[in-house]
Amino acid sequence: IIDSGTPQWLVDHLATDVRLDVTAQDGTAVFVGVAETAAVDAYLTRSARDDVVTTLRGDTTYRHITGTTPVGRPGDQAIWVASTAGTGPLELDWRVTNGSWTIVLMNADATPGVAATVTPRVRSAALAPLTVGLLAAGLVDLAGSVALIVFGLRRRGHGPGLSDPTRLPEHDLHATAR
Repeated sequence: IIDSGTPQWLVDHLATDVRLDVTAQDGTAVFVGVAETAAVDAYLTRSARDDVVTTLRGDTTYRHITGTTPVGRPGDQAIWVASTAGTGPLELDWRVTNGSWTIVLMNADATPGVAATVTPRVRSAALAPLTVGLLAAGLVDLAGSVALIVFGLRRRGHGPGLSDPTRLPEHDLHATAR
């Protein structure tokens, strides 16, 4: 589920595109589509499925939903804002818009047991300016750090007894032993 919860003007400005590269692992025709979450919930109500909970570093956690009602073929549904189906490598491109969206991966004939590899890719018009901005901020921080170090080293030579860093001030040289 993708829930941007972001103001529409910001979603439009960011111009974020999602591409899903999908390859069925056993040559079976698969379907991948994007629809509003409420529409997907209505379509899959009372049907058995596995929902992706998290995906992190190649490990995916699923939540199994039990159900008994079979669903119709996904390609026959009029809920998808973007979809594709087939047996070969598939590409699904979708421009992110404001709202709550769900990505569905199923066998194209709606039978259980889908097996596919999905590789998501994200492209946004905001990434290049964000990268340049962060790089510029890092360079400013670096320049400031260098200036503080240089200023600190120059200032060090002007303090009492510190013109020769190997020589300690006299009051530190005389230790009292008791």
